[in-house]
Amino acid sequence: MHSGKLRAEQTAEILVDYLMPAKGTSVRRALGPDDDVRPLADSLAAAERTVMIVGHLPFLGRLVSQLVVGNANQPEVQFEAAEPVRLEIQDEHWTITSVVDPELLP
Repeated sequence: MHSGKLRAEQTAEILVDYLMPAKGTSVRRALGPDDDVRPLADSLAAAERTVMIVGHLPFLGRLVSQLVVGNANQPEVQFEAAEPVRLEIQDEHWTITSVVDPELLP
C-alpha cells in the first residue's frame, strides 16, 4: 500500500514490478507525514497477509515505534529516506527483523 502521493506511488510501482505481489498496489489514506499511526497499527495487527507500506517520514518511524514499543513518540528506528525496514509479528509482539541501507539497493 502507498499514500497516493506521487513519489510513494512511483516507489510502490517499482517494487511491484520487482516483487510481483498477487494483489498489486493500493492507496491507503492517512499515511501522510503527520497522520495518526494508531489506525494503521491496529489494522496491521489483524492483517492475515504480508503488507508492504510505502509512505513518508516521520509517519513511518512513528508507526514502527507504535508497533514495537507501543508508543509512536518513542523513536525506535532513525529512518533515512528510501530505507526499507522489515517487521514481523509473533504472538502479538512486533520485532524489527531487518533494516537495509538504501545505498545497497539496486
